Amino acid sequence: MTQRTNITDDRRTAQTMKFVWLSWVLSAIVLLLLYIMAMMMENPVRLLIKGKKTTGIVVDIQKRNDSLVTPVVQFVTLNGEKVRVTGHSASSTSSKEIGEKISLLYDPAEPHITQFLSWAELSGILAMLGFIAFVLGIWISGILLAPELGLDDPLHILSTVIAHLKLSPTRFPLYFMLPLAIFACGLGAYIHYSTLHELKTNGIKVIGIVTGSFYESSKLSDGSTAGGTFNTITFTDLSGKEYTIKESRVKSISPLNEGDSVEVIYSQVKPQGGMINRWDELYIPFGFFAFCFLAFVTFSILLLKGKIKI
Repeated sequence: MTQRTNITDDRRTAQTMKFVWLSWVLSAIVLLLLYIMAMMMENPVRLLIKGKKTTGIVVDIQKRNDSLVTPVVQFVTLNGEKVRVTGHSASSTSSKEIGEKISLLYDPAEPHITQFLSWAELSGILAMLGFIAFVLGIWISGILLAPELGLDDPLHILSTVIAHLKLSPTRFPLYFMLPLAIFACGLGAYIHYSTLHELKTNGIKVIGIVTGSFYESSKLSDGSTAGGTFNTITFTDLSGKEYTIKESRVKSISPLNEGDSVEVIYSQVKPQGGMINRWDELYIPFGFFAFCFLAFVTFSILLLKGKIKI
């Protein structure tokens, strides 16, 4: 009996040693990822501290290869020098159009060193940050679910965080998902507020015509589909170019019928993003994301302060 117990203990010790080595490997991987992210952030952070902010105009869409494109932006420095730069990231379709304005940072000593202030340009950093968070999330889950295996990092940083935040297998998913929800809702509120502010400040009002409708559907997680029929509104901007947008309400509850006239407001910079000049079209999307953002932030604060017990 004693011999069997010793054999079992030896196996557990050997298994624990394997997981100790795994914690060292994970530590090395996370450190490497953090180093890569720091290198990616070096230029943006340096320009944020020492660079000058200005606004450029997209003057061309340049092909990187047969399938990827990136915008070419021209701006004027404080010395009056005209500079053309290309984006650091490329995609199959450009999110920018010629003539569109874009904010950027540049180095006064070397104006060709720039950083576009757009999500597309920062997508690499965000993807790396998300991957690091995913690795740490899996690692912390392993520590919480099997503490006897000794998966903690060599410096015991993760165990300190777990103890400080009083994490458990039920609380940790909330701590992991809440920052994602707060970021997503905050980003949505910011994008809709920027659009709303641009339309209210510089928007141009024209009359559009309800020209038809279309059915839009999406697949749900259970495999079923849901959708609705939406009105399409066509309008012409000041340059004579025609655009078609859709109403956010489904046709069954919309007050509009085919052939009706409706006021449209659009930005001269991005006319394809025009909207029906009606309060629900303009304010409800921003209000929804802003409400969700504040709700998640409030819930997080109450959870951290112990006002909500889980």
